[in-house]
Order: sequence, then C-alpha cells, then structure tokens
Amino acid sequence: MTKNLSKILSVILAICLIFSIGAIGVSAENSGITITPDKDTGSVNVSINVPDLSNDNISVICFDPTWDNDLENWQLKQDSIVYIDQYQLEDGKADFSFTINKAPVDGNYSLVIGSSQTPIVEQFSFTGKIPTPEISISTDKQTYLQNAPITVTVTAPSDMDQISFVNEYGKTISNTLLNASLNNNNSITWTFVMSIATKGDRIINVMNGNEKIGSFNVKINVGSAPVDESASAEIISASSNSKIILAGKNFDVKVVTGKGCSNIAFTNEYDNEMGKILVSKEIKDDTIEWTYTMNIGSKGIRTITAKSADADGNWLDKTTDFIITVVK
Repeated sequence: MTKNLSKILSVILAICLIFSIGAIGVSAENSGITITPDKDTGSVNVSINVPDLSNDNISVICFDPTWDNDLENWQLKQDSIVYIDQYQLEDGKADFSFTINKAPVDGNYSLVIGSSQTPIVEQFSFTGKIPTPEISISTDKQTYLQNAPITVTVTAPSDMDQISFVNEYGKTISNTLLNASLNNNNSITWTFVMSIATKGDRIINVMNGNEKIGSFNVKINVGSAPVDESASAEIISASSNSKIILAGKNFDVKVVTGKGCSNIAFTNEYDNEMGKILVSKEIKDDTIEWTYTMNIGSKGIRTITAKSADADGNWLDKTTDFIITVVK
C-alpha cells in the first residue's frame, strides 16, 4: 500500500465513520448511487443522490475482486483496497471520480459507502455490466418427519429481499431467518428454518413479495423425531398382552426398538395397515418401549407384522411377526 493510502486509511480509522454494522447494501439501480467505470484508464465516476444522508461526511472504500465481503474486519483486507477517501455530501448529493491503484482486472469490484447510517455496498465491473445472479434453492435433506426442522438455503439477487414460502395450497409457511450474507456477484444467500406438519410429497413455492422465484420438493413422513438419530431403529421384540383376544375388543401390543426409531406400523397377513393408538412411549437404557391399543374384528389365527422407521421416517426392511387368536 502507498504512503498516501496508508495516511488516508489512518485518518478514516480515527473518524470511525464506517462499518460499525455489517449490513448489506442494495443494488445500484435503487440505492441512489451510480457507478461508471472506465477500463482503459482505471478511473471510476461516482454519483450519489441519497437524501437520507443529508449533509453527512461519508467514507469511500473500493475493494478489488479478491475482497471477501467481510465488513466487520475490512481494515484487515488492505491488499484488496484499491481506493479510499472521504467526502462531504450536500443535501445527500456528491459527484466525484477516482482512479484505482492497480490495473483493472476481471471480476466484481465493491464500492462501500460508510456514513452515520448503515453502510451501502455497491458492485461494478470494468469488463461490462454485472450479469444478474442466478437463483438457487436447496434443502439440507429430501425427506423429513412431521414437524422436523427443514433448513432451506436461497441464493437470489440482492434486490430480492422479501423472501417467503407458500405451500401448494397458497398458505404461507412460518419460518425463521438464520443468516443472510452478501456474495461477490451481488447476490444474497439466505438461510431459513421451517417445519411442515402434513405428511406427503410436498411442493413449497419460494416467493419474493408476490412474485414466485422458484420452488422445492420435500417428502414428509409420519412420525416424530427419534431419541437418538445415530442409534439403531430396528425392532427388538413385539408381542400382544394376550395370545387370545375377543373380536372387536381392545388389546395392547408392546414393541421394543432401538433409540433411532421414529415410528411403528402394523400390517395384517394381507399386508393391509392396521389401526392403532399410541398409549405410551418409554425410554429405557438403549431402547424405546412403545405400547399401542388395537382391535381386530374378524376371528381366526392372525399374523401381525410390526415394522419400524428410521430417523428420516424410512421403513426398515427388517420386521417382526407375532401371532394371536381372535375368537367371538
């Protein structure tokens, strides 16, 4: 860094006008800041018209494409700084030009305007107009249990700042914003967490205000979060409280599984799922004891199959059978 640049840096550090808040700026088309670069000379013309800043002193730093967008620790990125100075606004307006201290290169430069208010970050390129960033949407998994946390990551242009989620029936899904970070290509990566209670193959639309910008698919399985996702979900034993029961009368079934189990289902000898009511779920050492109430309306010697689901709600191939006699 040149001596002059070091001197200017020291002055601006002493004023402490900028970067007290690591905020994200908005795009040049609606921020009141116009940037016109000239690749042949390495010069940059800047026009500012931000009435909210009134007669503020502003600090201006231009970073080259190697900058990592870390506003909080910007002073440690001196090798990325190609210009730094301060200006006085009159009625929120200023026009100035500067020449970067390195030869122009491909990529996105960042111009950071610091004032008494939130810093504004604008990007420009010496190689032409910055292309509109592509929108990407992803989830941490494809399959979830009912009401389990779903982490959704959305990357979109920085002017799309009203991200929300709507299900296939037009109802808004509540969510919590975990993080938002500015990328070098003038996009923002948002991280949200949400949950869905209704089972099935679900289609969730991603909105920016009233505009749909994409969607994602998730499968919601019946069940609840297991005690220990890393533990086995296999059935250890399954039995009824009586070998002989009356048709249409309730009887209890106890199933013992590993702590990784999220759900239990029962099928008859025709592979039809049987109704059940969960009475209790007890944690004992490395196992879970599930107790269900069931009833069977038709008499005969019946074979009931118990199956278990893992932490993601997927049914295991390994099952356990038990036999009961139903009489009238």
